[in-house]
Amino acid sequence: MLKALVVDDEKTTRDILVNFLPWSSLGIAEVREADDGLSALKIASDFKPDMVLSDIKMPKMNGIELAENLQRRLPECRFIFLSGYSDKEYLKSAIRLKAVNYVEKPVNIEEITDALREAASECIMAREKMLFSLPLIKQKLCMMLTEKAPAGKSTFVSTHITEFELPECSTYISSLIWLQSAKDGIEKNLEQIRDYIEQNINNVTHSTNERCLTALKDEEYIIIHFKTDSTFNKEFFISLMQKLQSDIKAFRPDIKTVLIGIGCEVQGRDNIYNSFQKAVIAQKRCFITGSINVYNTDNSLPYSFNESRLNDLLENIKSGKKDEAILFIKRLRNDIQLYPNTHSEYIKKIFTDIILLFLRFAEDRNISVLTNMRTSLLQYINNAPTLEEIINCLSTVIDLLFQGIEDSNDKNIISKVTSYILANYHDERLTIDKIAKHIYLTPNYLSFLFKKETGKTINQYITEVRIEKAKHFLKDSSVKLNKVAKNVGYHDAKYFTKVFEKVVGIKPKHFREKHRNENNAQ
Repeated sequence: MLKALVVDDEKTTRDILVNFLPWSSLGIAEVREADDGLSALKIASDFKPDMVLSDIKMPKMNGIELAENLQRRLPECRFIFLSGYSDKEYLKSAIRLKAVNYVEKPVNIEEITDALREAASECIMAREKMLFSLPLIKQKLCMMLTEKAPAGKSTFVSTHITEFELPECSTYISSLIWLQSAKDGIEKNLEQIRDYIEQNINNVTHSTNERCLTALKDEEYIIIHFKTDSTFNKEFFISLMQKLQSDIKAFRPDIKTVLIGIGCEVQGRDNIYNSFQKAVIAQKRCFITGSINVYNTDNSLPYSFNESRLNDLLENIKSGKKDEAILFIKRLRNDIQLYPNTHSEYIKKIFTDIILLFLRFAEDRNISVLTNMRTSLLQYINNAPTLEEIINCLSTVIDLLFQGIEDSNDKNIISKVTSYILANYHDERLTIDKIAKHIYLTPNYLSFLFKKETGKTINQYITEVRIEKAKHFLKDSSVKLNKVAKNVGYHDAKYFTKVFEKVVGIKPKHFREKHRNENNAQ
């Protein structure tokens, strides 16, 4: 709604104007008054009227001076001047200030009402112009053309279409572009990319007028409606979109994925909505193709996955057939690509089930490198923009899974080695060869694996176990030293003493004495 300010040094005139003019019917919701130009200037600084109905001759500051001051502050404010004098100089000033009207006193309600109506109309038009500046007009017009018959479409289109080179009977084609940032949280700044697209299209088509309309949709998509002709036809537009796909990535290296769906060519501006609907379908098919998709009337059935095939994949994993597992995933991708009408959510469900299969296997074998990634893996599959990205993710997961299996097997081997040593440390014939034979590995590979996993040699570990057990036996003073040595696998007591002193720092008999003294002290 509009606001008006009445300025006159005569209270009777102000009362008539404020109380008897049909303000509300003119769309004016709020009216204030001032008794001279200076007071009006102060009120206007906060009130910000859309129009001022002002006397010309007033004390302190006249109406012309008020208008000159206010136009510097409120350039869109409209003025209607009132005067009891038919003064040519005042009239010239009013014209110079682009006053809406100049009404002579005495006050005539009907004449002033007409003047206010004219001023209100200009204010509303100015507001609409400001509200729908050219970029906003383009945005709204482009969006309206995506719908068959939205409310107000015909009026808005007929009002603003003349500003663009989009005749009613021309042919048109639409496209829908979706972009993904390389990293989460990076602002796409679609306005910048849209402007870049428009500039590219205008440069390529050498168009001084608007050959296309663009709009942003849902903060994720860019819509393009393009006017085709014999020179710039559908094939030209497709090649232009293909070039833009790579150009956008060069222009904005932070953009990782650009998926473009292109609709069918239609006759007539009112049928653009049909091309756009087909562009939406084509854009959804980009999930499978991973690139530009041009709409076609493929009515084939969607892909149907036989879940029993998961058992084959599980067998490949259990059998250690990594190459077969990767081949399974790639064959699945190839099968899906034969069915372009398969919904992306269904495809994501298939691969989510595969990820869950891998995770259950990893949990059973305590492969933490995968189980710790559970949430992020499931989120990645759910958010993946293309089938190919899911396939790449699954290939990486299979690598990690089989590496985890290998690591898990290595840990089982180490566990078997340590258990065997703990059970047989008293055997003076305990050797690497004997241990390797027990777990069916070569001595060299066993030695390499044990050192890699524990950081020490097998012989070092055997010695550590034997010395720790010896400490236990030495605490019993009734057990002789040569008996202690034999209990922990040393046939030669002197050699045992030498090894014990090297590891512990003192001889066995001194260790026993130290332990006895500590007990006596307690």
